[in-house]
Amino acid sequence: MLELMWPLVPLLLGEAVRTRRELLREYEARTARAEEDREREAARRVHEERVRIANCTTSSPTR
Repeated sequence: MLELMWPLVPLLLGEAVRTRRELLREYEARTARAEEDREREAARRVHEERVRIANCTTSSPTR
């Protein structure tokens, strides 16, 4: 019985390596998307703060 299973070992190992590589690619893509989202959110907050400051300075009474 063991002699029949030996040809399956390389196939199973190859499948394990392929699956691991796919997972690593997916994790890298997910990490890149998360970083882009954080950068986009930071830029949005900076823009909102600048708009808020501009509104405060233009709506304040001048002397």
